[in-house]
Amino acid sequence: MTDIANRVAFITGAGGGLGAGIARALAAEGVSLALVDINSSLLAERKAEFDELGVPCETRTIDISDAEAVNAATMDLTACLGPITLCINNAGVGYVGAPLDEVPLRDLEWVFAVNVIGMFNCLRALVPAMRRAPRGGHIVNIASIDAFAAEEDLHHAPYCASKAAVLMLSEGLRHDLQGTGIGTTVVCPGLVQSALPFSARNRPERFGGTYTRAGADAFATEMAQSGMNPDMAGRIVTEAIKQGRDLVFTHPEFGERLARRQASINEALAWSAGIRAAIGVP
Repeated sequence: MTDIANRVAFITGAGGGLGAGIARALAAEGVSLALVDINSSLLAERKAEFDELGVPCETRTIDISDAEAVNAATMDLTACLGPITLCINNAGVGYVGAPLDEVPLRDLEWVFAVNVIGMFNCLRALVPAMRRAPRGGHIVNIASIDAFAAEEDLHHAPYCASKAAVLMLSEGLRHDLQGTGIGTTVVCPGLVQSALPFSARNRPERFGGTYTRAGADAFATEMAQSGMNPDMAGRIVTEAIKQGRDLVFTHPEFGERLARRQASINEALAWSAGIRAAIGVP
């Protein structure tokens, strides 16, 4: 998709971090912005920023795990800005510091409710209209490098599992949308500077309310020191949309980690071939 000017982009988690970076990069290409986030104060900052720049921008404070709230917001934003033909499913919550067998069920439900079901809610709300759009559209789902290979010391299995689900849902979506004029991109970032380590500050009451996760401070320090500038990451995502990329990594230096995973897969396939021969499987 090279013609992104004069489109409307719906961006979740747009108050800060990568979502705000994507919003800035798309605005520079002439895209109008429909921004949603669970944090109303951050959205107010983005609204003021883009109003000052003269960028058409509307914001709504919603919890994307609430399907009814998503449906209402997308209808309202479409009425204000016009048809939404760019959907950026960026909102997500982090989770570190607990071995899987010690993770409370409500924590796992919360992570999947936002990172997976929230994305699904947005797709259900927007894709039917995008199918009817004369100019087609494009969907970006933000997964993670951890969808392929988890970082060993963070104890963040719920997060990694949710992002692996995003990766596979995105692949299925790409197959489902072939021939419709709607492109898809799944982005697997490394560390990008954001408030992800403190996601639990915004956990809804139905999942237990706000709390502080063990390990969040250390993770936040690492992210601040070595994370990519979100505006740079936003430009990578925007170029991926324009070039119609299916799969995008922000950090090519993670190639070694991916190579180790591929080597493990190759070894498992070789073992399978050997054991089948050994026990006489045809």
